[in-house]
Amino acid sequence: MAVLGADCPLAVIAEKQPGRTPTYFLRLEGFVEKSAVQVNMRDVKNQLISIGTFQVGKEGRLHDFDGDIADFVLEGRPSAESVTFIVADAKGRAAQTLAFPNPIRVVKGRYLLTVVEIGPYAVLWAARGEGFDPGECVTVRIVFDNASNLTEVIADQEGVVKIPMEPAVSDLLGGQATIQINGRYGPISASYKWGFMFLNPHSQDLKAVQGN
Repeated sequence: MAVLGADCPLAVIAEKQPGRTPTYFLRLEGFVEKSAVQVNMRDVKNQLISIGTFQVGKEGRLHDFDGDIADFVLEGRPSAESVTFIVADAKGRAAQTLAFPNPIRVVKGRYLLTVVEIGPYAVLWAARGEGFDPGECVTVRIVFDNASNLTEVIADQEGVVKIPMEPAVSDLLGGQATIQINGRYGPISASYKWGFMFLNPHSQDLKAVQGN
């Protein structure tokens, strides 16, 4: 049996397929071709969900044991939620990757702003802004409830800015947040619920998110 990518570390790549329903193929690097692997998924609540056992096919693509490419459908996931695919072989070797089935996307003029959560319990978030001029200095304001943070970010050579976000309010477990990016051609912004309010979107009791 061949070892795929024997000179590189183990890796799993989630390839999102075209279409309205979020569907992924998984491609592996460093795993043995025709070997069996277990696929699990970890969600925003840190719950580990067993998906099943699959076989490593040519070019590292996962197949079922009938030889068909395995597709992983993530329909009905909350907006902005990330999921982690975890793949392990019989020797206990494992690799994982994040997937974003339904990110928050805002389009305004030439700009595109994408926002996703990237950490357990929806505390850590990330934003990606596109459509800025290469090397442009943009102003980023992030507001968590009553606290705000203002900073400047330089767009890369593709006109993209990447911004990590975490709560600036130490005594809260969740709430409402807004990110606004001001560029040469105007502002673009997106709002989202984080932490407790993301995990419990129908809760209206703000006192319940108080840390103390």
